[in-house]
Amino acid sequence: MTPLLLAVLLLTLGLSGGAAALAHRAYRHLRARADDQDRRIADLNQQLQERDALYEVSQALGCSLGVSDMMTRLSTRLGALVPLSSCALFLNDDDRARMRCQFASGVDADLILRLTMSEGQWTVGWPDGTAPPPHQVHPGASLGAISSGDERTVLASAMMCPLVFTNRFVGILAVYHTGRDAYTDDHRRLLLQVADQAAAVVHHALVFERTQEDALRDPLTGLFNARYAMLHVSRELARARRAPAPIALFLLDLDGFKDINDRWGHHVGDRALRAVGTALQKVIRRYDVCVRYAGDEFVVVLFGCDTQEAERKRVELQRAVDEAPFETAPGGTVRLAISAGLAVHPTDGGTFDELLAAADSRMYKDKGIRKLEVRSTK
Repeated sequence: MTPLLLAVLLLTLGLSGGAAALAHRAYRHLRARADDQDRRIADLNQQLQERDALYEVSQALGCSLGVSDMMTRLSTRLGALVPLSSCALFLNDDDRARMRCQFASGVDADLILRLTMSEGQWTVGWPDGTAPPPHQVHPGASLGAISSGDERTVLASAMMCPLVFTNRFVGILAVYHTGRDAYTDDHRRLLLQVADQAAAVVHHALVFERTQEDALRDPLTGLFNARYAMLHVSRELARARRAPAPIALFLLDLDGFKDINDRWGHHVGDRALRAVGTALQKVIRRYDVCVRYAGDEFVVVLFGCDTQEAERKRVELQRAVDEAPFETAPGGTVRLAISAGLAVHPTDGGTFDELLAAADSRMYKDKGIRKLEVRSTK
């Protein structure tokens, strides 16, 4: 007879004294065992849920090539492991001494995207230069410092987790919540497991993106190349067909480039090309495009720019190169100049090749006029 049946029988018979006490002890023992089993089952269920969630995260990370795509996938699945109202990724800025937010989603994402952290803010308290475990912070001070009066954040807690791949610091994965002290030791443990996987993915994604960008960059000037111009302009033209907007394309040619190479050498000619690229970039908007197209030719593309405005911009581009100082040798300078041809979508064409052909024809006309002007001044 089991202790439980014995306890029930004794209680049913209304026994008292030692027998009743024995029945109560047996009942409490069985109740404790049942509670322990319930806890173990609950723990197992929790572990299974964590395993499934980690598997989903792993699948999401494994399907990503770019950083933005990876973080978009991760942010939609991370909430199954840790409570979050927002998710963000911080990566090294160009100066290597500052972390800049490269991705943010969720509550106050616009504010988080404007965050930067100096080196001291993410390495403080790290023994021997090793990465610390995830730690909880209050985001109010950092977010409040960059917000205006009507932008007060509702985020009350955050957990920062360093991403380390092959002993190299890659970045910081951050989760935010509107509740105070939202993160526990279990959340730290789970976020660290995610970070171990994410660090490698972020590293490889950055390498992939840099490789892609290098394939679209001109190594001499650092400008985008002809392939980028074709891809980018074709994409913008397709967008302009859906929502009509003018696009201006300039084809620019460095005057006298062969003479520069012949007289001072190709290394000076290379510097002249870099000087032209720098001068052109200074007078276009951040979202416009400047590429080294081929040899001594450059292409500048301005979006939302009609014919009248583009004609003014053509003069400004030529003046920028005219006024750019260029030293051929210590104490010796030469005046750089460019011929320019302009084509505007949709008036002059609907494809990249059509616009380029129209701009090329006008550029050679401009070059002929400039040569006549030079001869007439001699």
